[in-house]
Amino acid sequence: MKTLRFIGMFAIFALASAFSAHKFYMSIYQLRFNADKSRLEITGRIFIDDLNECLSKYAKTATHVGEPQQSKDDVAYLQRYMAEQLKIKVNGKPATLTFVSTEIEETVVICYFRVDGVKHPRQIDVSNTALMACHSEQQNILQADVSGEKKNIVLKEGETSAHLVFP
Repeated sequence: MKTLRFIGMFAIFALASAFSAHKFYMSIYQLRFNADKSRLEITGRIFIDDLNECLSKYAKTATHVGEPQQSKDDVAYLQRYMAEQLKIKVNGKPATLTFVSTEIEETVVICYFRVDGVKHPRQIDVSNTALMACHSEQQNILQADVSGEKKNIVLKEGETSAHLVFP
């Protein structure tokens, strides 16, 4: 049942990304354990307009991530912002989140991150406050897959962190 609900949420996200104006605030983060490379791989899908609105407030200057006028400074602001907003602990220890790259898919910025040196994550703590300072309605959906064990969590204002346990 949970899987169907999250498939439905993803379908809504995909449909909403086809339109430039939207009235809800949602981002999707997928966290996957790659045992072959001993790392966590995180993919975030964030609406471009929402991201730039919050990033501009954070940077105190206009930003253009995912737009034709995107600059190296914009990407640097994005990296710093996400490093402050997205925190991960693996097996009780703070993990270093490495920014890999971004790409654009219609009206969504796809951000790629990784956490290296992960042998077997039995516990993953995630805190994600991205965009919540700009939009109190913001929801950051977390879909985690560790060795075939899947968990789905909705993070929102007042509930910005999750403790995930895997066998």
